[in-house]
Amino acid sequence: MPRLTSAVQEGLVALLCFHRRGGSVVRSAVPIECFDSYYRAIVDEALKFWAKFKEPPGEHTLDLIDDLRSRDSKNNKIFTRIYRSMVEIKDELNTEYLISKASDFIRLQKLKAGITEAVDLIQNNRGLDEIESVLSLSMNSSYSLFDPGTHFTDVGKSLKFLNNHVESFPTGIEPLDNRQLGPVRKELHLLAGAPKHGKTWWLVNLGRQAIASRLKVVHITLELSEERCCQRYVQSFFSVSKRREVFKRLQFVEDSLGRLIDLRERTIPQRPSFNDKNIRQLLVREVKSLKNRPALIIKQFPTGDLTVHQLDGYLDNLELSQQFIPDLVIVDYADLFRLNTENYRLDLGRVYKDLRGMAIRRNIAVATASQLNRVGSRARTADAQHTAEDFSKVGTVDTLITYNRTDAEKRRGLARLFVVAARNDEDRFMILISQNYALGQFAFQSTRMLGRYADLVPVEDELVE
Repeated sequence: MPRLTSAVQEGLVALLCFHRRGGSVVRSAVPIECFDSYYRAIVDEALKFWAKFKEPPGEHTLDLIDDLRSRDSKNNKIFTRIYRSMVEIKDELNTEYLISKASDFIRLQKLKAGITEAVDLIQNNRGLDEIESVLSLSMNSSYSLFDPGTHFTDVGKSLKFLNNHVESFPTGIEPLDNRQLGPVRKELHLLAGAPKHGKTWWLVNLGRQAIASRLKVVHITLELSEERCCQRYVQSFFSVSKRREVFKRLQFVEDSLGRLIDLRERTIPQRPSFNDKNIRQLLVREVKSLKNRPALIIKQFPTGDLTVHQLDGYLDNLELSQQFIPDLVIVDYADLFRLNTENYRLDLGRVYKDLRGMAIRRNIAVATASQLNRVGSRARTADAQHTAEDFSKVGTVDTLITYNRTDAEKRRGLARLFVVAARNDEDRFMILISQNYALGQFAFQSTRMLGRYADLVPVEDELVE
């Protein structure tokens, strides 16, 4: 039977050493036998500290490590590496996922023990009721390692939601972020747009914003190569153009009530380009500056070849081989998974349900994109009915946003995001953004469309409100 991965063991030990609530759960419900030798030695010392002081070791963890190193000098470097890694990850732990993995492991162990005991009972001709009782007890043993629930009158718990100000991951678009409409753990986030209208740039923007907020990201690309996807991240992070040009952008001017009253053209200060002679040295320095931030992993799979089950396996392998547990998984994009052509729409709907199920099971956020249908691609403002193929994905996703842009808006570097559906906050409103894909920027500026947008542009351009 496979053991807990090193990443999970390290995360659980970090909880035990540095977190009061999470450490209390690990202390009370995760047997020391779940840990391999070096982790087990640290856990043993931490449990002694808990027993004596009724709190996690915290800053005294180093003292515990020093004691272990002095008693086991030949493994000095191993304990040092584990300690440094715990300090690095302690503020970014996915507590619920770590506890759930430990819970699954313990349940498997109990099931194995129950089956072994039942076989012994069968071989000794014991009664059927006794055998069934042993199996039932092992199968139904539930290691729900968090507290059993919330009494509504326990206001410390029932009103805890008032303290949770940060729920969604950032998008860099203020009207979305103010309403917590970015990707959220245990939820599926979807942007729908016409072909070649910037869906990948949106997903790259989400990845960049997450990394800037110290979140770990896996970007799955089913269309672009890893090389091209890396290029877009470089452009997004550092505002690099493919060639040296003069770029302009529209600046939004709002009144005191936040209503758009004017659009003013501004020249963008000169940015580096891939044609510059020193661009490699510059980018080596810039990319290396991100080394101390949480990791971004970009992985390409062939178009139409990947299944959600395989994606799940890939994430398991990342955890096992790289000790990497992501906070956000970006899928570019879900419509390009392997689908049964005979039941295409039903199969596509199943992909979206499975992706959301994976988000719940792993306590991560999943963000993807989708095509609009032909009618939606021609519409001034695309709505729910304009999503391509299976309509059930509209009901599955937690947040649905459509990307809208006329030819005239494209020329001016403008686009509109329409929040079609939001499970947790306000929806049915429009956001105006200024952008420049040549510099890798999905949104320079954003504003909710409360003013008379059409009054700010020539009538012949057919811009809409």
